[in-house]
Amino acid sequence: MSRYQVLLTHIVPELVMERRIRRSAGSRLRKRGGPPVIVVAGLDAAEQAEVLRRLHHRYRRVLPVNDSQVPLDQREVIDFLLRLSTRAYGLGGYAWFRKPMSFPRFTLGMLAYSWADEHRPDLRAIAEGHTWLRHQLRTARDADEGHQARARLRAELAPYLAGAGAGRTGIAVGLLFTLLGHQAPRPDKTALRWWGKLWNVPRGAFSWQDAVATELFTVFHAGRDEDGHTVEHLLTAALLADIDAYYGRYRRFNRARPPLLLVPEAHTQAGTTFLTALATAYDIAWRAPRHTGTRPVVIAVGGDSAGARGRPPLGRLEHELNEWSRRPAGGPEARWLLAVRVGADGDGEGQ
Repeated sequence: MSRYQVLLTHIVPELVMERRIRRSAGSRLRKRGGPPVIVVAGLDAAEQAEVLRRLHHRYRRVLPVNDSQVPLDQREVIDFLLRLSTRAYGLGGYAWFRKPMSFPRFTLGMLAYSWADEHRPDLRAIAEGHTWLRHQLRTARDADEGHQARARLRAELAPYLAGAGAGRTGIAVGLLFTLLGHQAPRPDKTALRWWGKLWNVPRGAFSWQDAVATELFTVFHAGRDEDGHTVEHLLTAALLADIDAYYGRYRRFNRARPPLLLVPEAHTQAGTTFLTALATAYDIAWRAPRHTGTRPVVIAVGGDSAGARGRPPLGRLEHELNEWSRRPAGGPEARWLLAVRVGADGDGEGQ
């Protein structure tokens, strides 16, 4: 029996409500929004890869789950978020008979971030970017001219795409066409509203949506908002909000299984940065006017340097989840991360 077998056969099935007709740790925690981020430390490299591979193989096509084959330490946090929003490697793929998940809030934030990162704009350029974004959002509302607008936009951006290649900006521009497609639910009524409520954008002499769009470019140009949240924190919070909106009351009422987010290399600097951004994003989403009602089940795996010493053993994880509170004292990591260690014996208790 492997040292992490209880994680695969008991803990994760409970959290994703594999048996939906009976009560489980996942159904209990769902009333509180979902479980905390679970960090399993003390695994060697082969064990980390095996845990993630088996979880992905078991739940792909059953619930939204990302493919974690690409190591996190070779990517920046924003690149990892981009991959999570795709259908090939992320949470947006087809699962069971569900409609694929879309990410209008995250995509809108990525558009503003990529534009600001590319142009390094001053206030005048921000206003020009806002005009461009407003035009694209209003064009997307016209169902009769939707495909013509996309064709014109693609033609206008063809030289730009050729220069951008497959980099971050190129991916973001590609996401724009998804945003303009019929799958996206009126971005000016969903994404802009969420960003505006997040920052409590006041209504002024011009339209509120214009004010929100301008605030988007201003914040992403500065790299942080007035509360000190960085671009990584804000984009992660937007991704969580899209997940929550996808489930909504209907899917929660029907006990639809939550998504499973697999995080490799939790002991590396990139892994630590992403988990910190995720924990901070939980705080942002919880303080927003409509807190995240459905959070993903997050399983992060790491080596000995991921804080294995002094952590409770894996065999006590179920007890720790029962005792977990979403608002303990401390920073975002203390509130949202639950780290356990894998011991030397088979049941994970260790010494």
